[in-house]
Amino acid sequence: NNTNSTSTTTGATIIDGGLGVGKDVWVGGRMNSESVLIADTVFDSTQTTNTTTMSTVIDEYPVSQFRSTKYLVQIDDTDNNSFQVTECLMLVVNTGSNYSASSNEYGTVTNNGELGVFQTNVVGGPTPIVQFLFQANTASNKTIKVLRIAMTP
Repeated sequence: NNTNSTSTTTGATIIDGGLGVGKDVWVGGRMNSESVLIADTVFDSTQTTNTTTMSTVIDEYPVSQFRSTKYLVQIDDTDNNSFQVTECLMLVVNTGSNYSASSNEYGTVTNNGELGVFQTNVVGGPTPIVQFLFQANTASNKTIKVLRIAMTP
């Protein structure tokens, strides 16, 4: 039949497991996905809310997963009608046993000044995690949308 899909459990064909395709796939409508992997590069997005001036994790992944990451971050402060878009690059040193991450913010555009600062962190443990954090300048209602483009080591 021609029933449109609006979720993973609706549509003309529903597959509970994985799907392997040996040739090209053509999509005539919109493709919805949590993440897209193309060879050694992944496109992924998240959305976080923030109401404090404490550092908030806006993205994280296992330290061994990616070496370099490019972020496009959009912040909407609905309490103050303030908006910001920023790009950040992150480099993860993920060889040996001393892991580290550093980032560089650039290309920032705002309508009312910068809304906060970005930080990187590596949290130890059996499976170390790289974190990308945002610390707001003021405690107000913010929605933070993050597009991650990352490459494997």
